Amino acid sequence: MVCKVFVGDKSDNIDGVESLGEKTLIKFFPQMIDKPCTIEEILDSARNIEHKKIPKALFNLLTGKTKSGIIGEELYRINKKIVDLSEPLITEEGKMMVEEIYRENLDPENRGYKNLMRMMMSDGLFKYLPKNDEAWVNFMRPFMKLIRKEKRKLI
Repeated sequence: MVCKVFVGDKSDNIDGVESLGEKTLIKFFPQMIDKPCTIEEILDSARNIEHKKIPKALFNLLTGKTKSGIIGEELYRINKKIVDLSEPLITEEGKMMVEEIYRENLDPENRGYKNLMRMMMSDGLFKYLPKNDEAWVNFMRPFMKLIRKEKRKLI
């Protein structure tokens, strides 16, 4: 888990430290192989490494630099929250709200695509939509799928 906090995960779109991969992380901190380390232990070790010229990957680790910019230690707090599956991101209150919305009865009136189009026009959404026909269809597809699903549920 700590490794992912530092190097990120491309498949989950989690930014890691720029120029730092698993091999480089283990090169600087071989103790990670022998025992689980905390984020603070790695950062403390990084601060204590003496080099005449600090390697780029180590400098980036100390400053929390990603391809998006320098985030600082906030990067590690955010990434830990994302990758640590033992602590849920949603609060109990949030779970209750989702549950209430899920159990809410659907109103069968005005659930069709015509009303959807009318609401999009009144919200001014049309000016932000793609100009070619295929892009428009791709944008509308999830809404149409949801409308069909709701109609089946109400019948």
